[in-house]
Amino acid sequence: MSEFGSIGLENRIAVFGGVFLGLGLVLLFILFFWILRRSRFVQEKEEVGYGGLIRGIIFIVSILCVVLGAIFFQMQDYMRPFSEWIHPGQVLSSEKLIGEMTSETLKDSTANLFLNTIGKKGEIFKETFEVSVNNRYGLVVEILIWEKWLKFFGFVDGYKLTQLDVFPAESSTAAIKTFELSGGPAEGWKKIYGLRKILPFVKPEELKSEIFILNPGETKKVYIKEKKLVVE
Repeated sequence: MSEFGSIGLENRIAVFGGVFLGLGLVLLFILFFWILRRSRFVQEKEEVGYGGLIRGIIFIVSILCVVLGAIFFQMQDYMRPFSEWIHPGQVLSSEKLIGEMTSETLKDSTANLFLNTIGKKGEIFKETFEVSVNNRYGLVVEILIWEKWLKFFGFVDGYKLTQLDVFPAESSTAAIKTFELSGGPAEGWKKIYGLRKILPFVKPEELKSEIFILNPGETKKVYIKEKKLVVE
């Protein structure tokens, strides 16, 4: 495998950001010295040519490269919260097991709720919450779906479980407690979601599971399946 091929997909974004930024700065440097040299040797009657057009094209390309570099570095920052849960494929078009939940009874009608989230390389991330034994629950997951051709640059589909809602036994309209998962909602995802109508190359999704019961000693698996967040 080539050295470039061994670079992690999510790290390629920074690599291409550096390439575009460097190329843009080099082109601006060349353009500056071209204009400086021309100003020293300018003739009273300049010959007709395409120098001005070429300089204009170089300037536009250099600015585009600098802008692309800045965008790539910004996107890498947005992708960082998803880096442990990168999924190499269309997350919404296939069944994906992303974790499991288990409940264990404690004293005084309380229970420990264990959430194990499965990372991109099979790592297990464990979180524990203390709840009432008669509570009901709901999960929220944030998803980023990129156009397939962007995978070459390091943009791959990712998901992030961000929220566990706790509901009382008699109602499912308002949560009585909310736990942030995996560090909480991703600010980058929020920004992309806010700009989703003008970003045709990325599709952010927020999926919410149906309200479910987890009895003491019971284990449920969490899937992204058929464009839904499913707990079963």
